[in-house]
Amino acid sequence: MKKEELLARIEELSKEKRAIADSYLDPEQKVEDLDKRAAEISKELEQRKRELAQLEMPEENPEEKRSALFDSAEWRKLATGEKRSLTIGSTGAINQIKTLFKEIADNDDILNKVTFYYGANAATNIPVLAPMSDPSDYAEGATSVTSDTSASVSVTEIQPKAYAQVLPITAEALTMNTINLEAELPGIFQKAFRRVMHKGVVVGEGTTKKMKGIFTSAAASTNKTELAGTSIKVRELHTLALSLLSKDETFEIVMNPSVYSGILADTTADETIKILKEEIIRNKTIEGVKIRLEPQAPVATTAGSVLAVGVPLSRYAVGVAAEMQIEPIKVKGDTNTYFQATMFFSGKQISDKDCFALAVKES
Repeated sequence: MKKEELLARIEELSKEKRAIADSYLDPEQKVEDLDKRAAEISKELEQRKRELAQLEMPEENPEEKRSALFDSAEWRKLATGEKRSLTIGSTGAINQIKTLFKEIADNDDILNKVTFYYGANAATNIPVLAPMSDPSDYAEGATSVTSDTSASVSVTEIQPKAYAQVLPITAEALTMNTINLEAELPGIFQKAFRRVMHKGVVVGEGTTKKMKGIFTSAAASTNKTELAGTSIKVRELHTLALSLLSKDETFEIVMNPSVYSGILADTTADETIKILKEEIIRNKTIEGVKIRLEPQAPVATTAGSVLAVGVPLSRYAVGVAAEMQIEPIKVKGDTNTYFQATMFFSGKQISDKDCFALAVKES
């Protein structure tokens, strides 16, 4: 490429990189896709900058370079057979990578399945209609048709709570680092907030205003099936799956990978069990119902503990009162810059009745 073309391409890549940094704030975007594209852009940027540097480098006279080498005292010593040891020691060049690598974390795909409600509100109210009773038959000319008393509207309330984190960064790191740390901050904070949401959706955080997890809802639900022992058998999982197939929503069965391993260890000698286990292993489904392996799910086998939850994740509601905001804070006499990120949200299953659980028998 010519110098003008290289400069134009570098500017184009820089703009796309800044746009990707802004995209981390959009919950519709997959973080993994954004990280992949950011890495591709960084790689090409480095290549184009190297090409530009080579174009701007002054040309050397190869004959002069060759003459200087062979006329040097060092070369004459080597030519006369003097033994020398050439080592790098600690004086070699240092290659400072300009891409920031984050440690590998758990997949939080479950957040792509739940439903988000946005609005700068102190609370989000979701109306829930209970089903009416079945109609009865009446003789011709009936005048005493019974009124329904079952259908009623209740409200599920979500009260967003403030979540915040502060990341101090030194002036040296901001000024002299080869990595543009400020451009990386939205992605770094976004992952941190997604981890909190992820945990909240699965197991919750305990208090009334914080997120209520699906396993907490399952423990409070009337749709609990007690296990024969302290681990789930294939037959028990099969019974749960068949009950979920009759519902008018798409259900998934959520469990910890170690609970899943216990199911595969079922040694029941039955041809049907073998066929079901094959489906579970090959497709992570049972009777077509998806099995979601979730590292955040509980593994306790004490009395009453829920080991698996059948749930329509689309009916888990997350209320977001304010998107993530990042503010740089300077303190007098302090060379650090304190980047404070704040977000307001909470969440819960629209109804505990949505959750169907397999639980260890109560003592």
